[in-house]
Amino acid sequence: MYSCLIVEDDPIFVDQLRAYLAQTTLFESPLVCSTAMDAFMVLTTKNVDLLILDYDLPGMTGLELIQGLTNLPPVIMTTVYSSHAATCYDLDAVVDFLVKPFDYMRFFRGIRRALAALPQLTENKPVEPLPVVDEKKHMFFKSGRKLNRFVLDDILYAEAYGTYIKVYTLTGPVIINQRLKTLENELPGDRFVRIHKSFIINVQHLSHLEAHQVQVSAKKFPIGVTYRPSVLQFMQQAGVLGTSN
Repeated sequence: MYSCLIVEDDPIFVDQLRAYLAQTTLFESPLVCSTAMDAFMVLTTKNVDLLILDYDLPGMTGLELIQGLTNLPPVIMTTVYSSHAATCYDLDAVVDFLVKPFDYMRFFRGIRRALAALPQLTENKPVEPLPVVDEKKHMFFKSGRKLNRFVLDDILYAEAYGTYIKVYTLTGPVIINQRLKTLENELPGDRFVRIHKSFIINVQHLSHLEAHQVQVSAKKFPIGVTYRPSVLQFMQQAGVLGTSN
């Protein structure tokens, strides 16, 4: 199995990364540091196969850490600011750049890139075969100061709520810190479709379809004029039958 060092000062994201690494079944229990200086001491005394490094650390940044080291393992950088990507990709050791929050499938793509960058053999340790990844079943989204785990099958629909989104699930609504367009890009396109400038629905909970509206659970939603052609095409491809007025 592979070794990993996580450098992250947010305990919520540390727990998420631990869970994601365990889900791959490829890694030992990771080492964890909350500052770049602590990570520097680890990296100069231990060999690790992967470094998952937060850009925005107290004191010394993650970028400053890797600029001050040589012979680094593959690095996956994480941050809440996508504007850091260009700077990080200029560094040879950085194999991927993840913008928080990210789901397991996006994380696993980074793992594949990192393992591909490792030597084929390290001290008689063969490269582990990559497991087959099941379809996406859950995602993490930030609500207030907490990172909440959402089971995708439990999401009924999402509604634009100012600069936030109100996500309605089987257990009730939750407000998350994200815009609807961003959520649209992150949700699986085989189950979720945007039907209006203000709504995304989960077609698994679709109970009725008409030319101008849909019904999810007991609630009806208008299909926006500009979205109507793509929505109807999506429904046909998904094998959803409906009536038209």
